[in-house]
Amino acid sequence: MTPERFRILTAAYGADLSRWPEAERSEATQLATQSSPEIAVAMKDAAMLDDQLASHLIAAADQTLFANILASAPQKHVSFWQEWSWPSIGLLGAGFAGAVAGAFCVSIWMSGMLPESSESVGGTAMYVDFGNDWIS
Repeated sequence: MTPERFRILTAAYGADLSRWPEAERSEATQLATQSSPEIAVAMKDAAMLDDQLASHLIAAADQTLFANILASAPQKHVSFWQEWSWPSIGLLGAGFAGAVAGAFCVSIWMSGMLPESSESVGGTAMYVDFGNDWIS
């Protein structure tokens, strides 16, 4: 491990080597025992930052403040049109159009406008000749 790598790791993980990644600890411990001024400065800076971070305390939130914020929040009023989104209205419209088209087709079939094909052989329909062949 180089002194530059040691300095980068102390900036990232602090002066306590037990917080460092397992793969880096043994080399860092060997380098920390050497009396290098660059290593000593990196350890001193990291220890000072660790102490500052450890001394910072966050105050607990006041429950009355929390309740007041929730009470003063605007209430959302949902109208009928806001409740239904455009995709759901479109899906509903497509279903309605399909039902109307199906009813229209059934009414045409039931009215007798379509030719009836009652002859079938083995599950296949027989075709009806409606005129001259197109070749002749």
